[in-house]
Amino acid sequence: MLELILGRAGTGKTTLLRKRLAESTAPKTILIVPEQYTFESEHALLMEYGAETANRVQVYSFTRLAQAAFLQYGGGAGKRLTDGGRRILMTLALENCADQLTLFEKSADRMTDVLLNTVGEMKICGIEPDMLTKTAEAVTEDSLSRKLKEIALIYGTYEALVAQTYLDPLDDLTRLDDLLADHPDFFRNAYVAVDAFDGFTVQEYRVLRHALHHAEKVSVSLCCDDLDTSRKDLFSTVRRTASRLMRLAKESGTGVLSPVYCKTPYRFQNDELRAVESTYAGHVQQADTAENVCVFRATSPYEEADFTAAKIRSLVLHEGYRYRDISVICRDGERYTRLFAAALRRWEIPAFLSEARTVDAEPLMRFVLSAFQIVSGSRKWRSEDVLAMLKTGITSFTAEELAQLENYVYTWKLNGASAWCSPFTKHPDGFGKPMEDTAAETLRTLNALRERVTAPLIKFSERTAHASGEQISEAVYTLLIDFDLEQSFPIFCRTLENAGRDDLSAAQMRIWDLLMEVLDQMAGVLGEQIITGEKYGRLLKEIVSGEDVSDIPQSMDSITFGTADRIRQSAPRAVFLLGAVQGEFPLIPSVNGVFSEPERRTLLALELPVSDVLEDRMLQEKYLAYAALCGASEKLYLTYPVSVGQEAKSPGELISAVELALPNLKITQNLPPEFFANAPEAAFSQTASLFNENSTISETLKSVFREKPEFAGRLQVLGGTDRMASARLAPETANDYFGGGHYFSASQIEVYHQCRFKYFCRYGLGAKERRPAEIDALEYGSLMHYLFEQILGSAEDIQALHLYADDLKARVHTSIMDYVRENMGGYDALSPREKYRLYRMEQTAVKLIAHMSEEMMHSLFRPEHFELELKNGTPYPPLRIPTKNGLVTVGGIIDRVDLYKDENGTTYVRVVDYKTGRKEFKLADVLYGMSLQMLIYLAALAQNKDLHPAGILYMPAFIASVTSDGTESTEKLKQEVGKNLRMNGLLLKDNEILNAMEMGLNGRFIPVYLTKTRKLSGTASALNEPELQIVLRYVERLIATMAEELSAGEIMAKPLMQNINACAWCPYTSVCGSEHAADDAEKNSMKNDEALARMENDLEKGSGENAELD
Repeated sequence: MLELILGRAGTGKTTLLRKRLAESTAPKTILIVPEQYTFESEHALLMEYGAETANRVQVYSFTRLAQAAFLQYGGGAGKRLTDGGRRILMTLALENCADQLTLFEKSADRMTDVLLNTVGEMKICGIEPDMLTKTAEAVTEDSLSRKLKEIALIYGTYEALVAQTYLDPLDDLTRLDDLLADHPDFFRNAYVAVDAFDGFTVQEYRVLRHALHHAEKVSVSLCCDDLDTSRKDLFSTVRRTASRLMRLAKESGTGVLSPVYCKTPYRFQNDELRAVESTYAGHVQQADTAENVCVFRATSPYEEADFTAAKIRSLVLHEGYRYRDISVICRDGERYTRLFAAALRRWEIPAFLSEARTVDAEPLMRFVLSAFQIVSGSRKWRSEDVLAMLKTGITSFTAEELAQLENYVYTWKLNGASAWCSPFTKHPDGFGKPMEDTAAETLRTLNALRERVTAPLIKFSERTAHASGEQISEAVYTLLIDFDLEQSFPIFCRTLENAGRDDLSAAQMRIWDLLMEVLDQMAGVLGEQIITGEKYGRLLKEIVSGEDVSDIPQSMDSITFGTADRIRQSAPRAVFLLGAVQGEFPLIPSVNGVFSEPERRTLLALELPVSDVLEDRMLQEKYLAYAALCGASEKLYLTYPVSVGQEAKSPGELISAVELALPNLKITQNLPPEFFANAPEAAFSQTASLFNENSTISETLKSVFREKPEFAGRLQVLGGTDRMASARLAPETANDYFGGGHYFSASQIEVYHQCRFKYFCRYGLGAKERRPAEIDALEYGSLMHYLFEQILGSAEDIQALHLYADDLKARVHTSIMDYVRENMGGYDALSPREKYRLYRMEQTAVKLIAHMSEEMMHSLFRPEHFELELKNGTPYPPLRIPTKNGLVTVGGIIDRVDLYKDENGTTYVRVVDYKTGRKEFKLADVLYGMSLQMLIYLAALAQNKDLHPAGILYMPAFIASVTSDGTESTEKLKQEVGKNLRMNGLLLKDNEILNAMEMGLNGRFIPVYLTKTRKLSGTASALNEPELQIVLRYVERLIATMAEELSAGEIMAKPLMQNINACAWCPYTSVCGSEHAADDAEKNSMKNDEALARMENDLEKGSGENAELD
């Protein structure tokens, strides 16, 4: 007998069925429920009726029912096909029938998933390949007929492949149907109850037909209020289910009892929930209050998630709820799962997320897929793939080892098998470095790391080059062993556990098991079939991209989260519905699959039982929304965002129904920050968002977290640009980092005055930017300095160099080839692009050296030293400066030192620096610690009492382009080029000395010249001797102050913002959190007189603290 138990949500249908099961005297009692509901049902029977009833009632899903029958009668033995195996077989099926396809010919390789879904749908609907072929003959439309024939061909080929070795779980219910036909005793005289379904597949109907035919009684609960199939509403699909069951009962010769109607809404504990259920079901009912229903209008899905987590926390802390009393439901799992999971962690809420997540981006899968990319295909041994494999974090390589390897690969831009499978031979630090013992040892370490990476991969490449599917599967496992993942992978999982992420750790272990299953399936399916490693890798990637894992509940007391079509609620007291916007909840389904909507209607008209058409799916979506809306017994919360990204959203029909049922409902929005601050991490997030506000709540939160040591560092980081503004080291720590601050290079001093924290990062921590070995601006500068030293330093007659162009070109070319051989691994090792750059540099160098030669011909100053190092034990020691902490020395290497002896025998010295970028010397910059390097060198040389400072000059080591509209003469353009090559700097204001620098003082080479009236022009670049001494003494004072500050541990991030933005191009801004904009720097056009006055005043005060300057 068939008994239908009907009623809307919450009317006690399940309770009645369980009572019937408990009271049944049938020799066999069976309860069939959806897969996700089996545990809940077993637990409820145990709690409500005791162990005897729970043991007597057999609770099955349709899948478990098949397994029980196979166990009793046989029929389930054999290898079972997994989702991964299906993908392999579908791929093989498409290949086998590719030459017979026309409609799917070009897209077949991209439609594996679509065709698998189609075959799955056919099986669930009980459609065999021959049925598709027969229907194709009856179809009048040519394109649909061809489509049916090709799907039948693919389906049949796929089934033939499956039948060779495997049992497809999708066929379990079909096999069960056959089995029950031979064994009617399975259901004979049993009482069968079917609960929590709103519809059944063709396969399931066939199984139920046996129950109806042989069982004593079959009770089916359905959520609808009547059996009128002519009505079109959210219960329409359920009513059709009831109608089909009654028809099936009659076909089986079984009587149909009068329906049992459940009308009292026992579930709902208040008027508001009863009114909401009734209104959405089409029977408008209103409640006077809205205390137990809340609608939250959020600015974004993120605020929805935060509101939900904060409210759940409040319910548990203040209203006596347990986490297990609460369900959270959305319709778009892709949008909400990750962001809600993050919110749950911030509010420390345990949760069971029923949503499955894909595994192709998980570390283990990325490791294996990267290995195939490395050894197969057209782009083998890409460094990007090798490093991606190692950076999964699951190998035994340490972070330091990976950094070493990556830095070397980055430096030399290594790629390809020739780079990875041959020993590294180049200098670890790039161009222009001698291979000293330390570098050689680093290179040996790098080669050992390279060998650890490549040896297993080379073996893997050999094992997968031309092998069977079984052999390649084994090779993958061997690769894992060769990389010692048996040891390192469990360590990786334990690290996650120690970080408090037990869920992630457990997921990783399940992914390992999943990979083993996939490899076993591929070995079984492909067997001894020869396949390329590249093809196997593609198949593996396709399989893995379709696999997923679900979380296992970590606690008995946890909330349940899922999408409306997957979640099975366990009598929740409170329910939260997220994303209740128009068109999304309930969802407006889209047309997908191989059949269009008109084609489905045609097939249904030809009695081919394909899945429902779009209209029916829309009604099913409304029913899913109804089930979610009516799940709570005490409280209901609905949230919706006003926008998602740039797209505006509007509230959907769920919100409309609630507002209709509850006319006094007030929409909740714009909640105060304290609402969200009811858990430590969540409160800290509020602190961060309000940090710069001058409000009571902001200050309160800050004061709370200042008292919590575990948040102290993070609170300091919130200071933004000021977070390192007060950074300071203990004196003993400063001494460890800086060695007491007794020796500096000139470049270090400029870095310190740009920003103390930048100095600490570069010279204290030794954190350097990675620099690739390429001919860039820095390498250009190194090469030019080398050429100037080699050619100018060795020329017997420097002034005549420009007169012998061919000879000069030859010497430049020879020197460049020597440099390339010594520093770049030889000319042949360079790329075509780098060779072209060298050619351009050679042309530039010839012009520059010719210009320098001509300049020297017009000067009485003679180059005395090139690349002169200031060091003790030589006539030119480092600059020595006494401080209260001892003597400080400053050294460096000077590009060029020129000397001139006047008629009185006095020797004057000038310092020349080659600049490959634009440099304009301003005396005001010295006030702030900039442009010091050349002045330091001049002061150091002036320590020698026989040398008198004559000035500093910056010589352009590049040829700037000159714009022209085509009307200028050649001579005019030459003059413009000459202006760009003119040196600038700071010179001694003495006519004799200036004339010695450039005879005639025409201003062609130095920035000072005589006007027609014989007056000096360009005097902004010249100082008299007392003024020059003030500048040099001020520089020494800056250095002394710097040494004292470093000894005291001052490393605060106070970037220089006078004439330059020290944060621009700084590699450490991500460390200090600086957010200075490009236009934050103040422009200061201070004249020399004012700058000198400030320097003199500072020297008199003895402070030297130029930071106090306004």
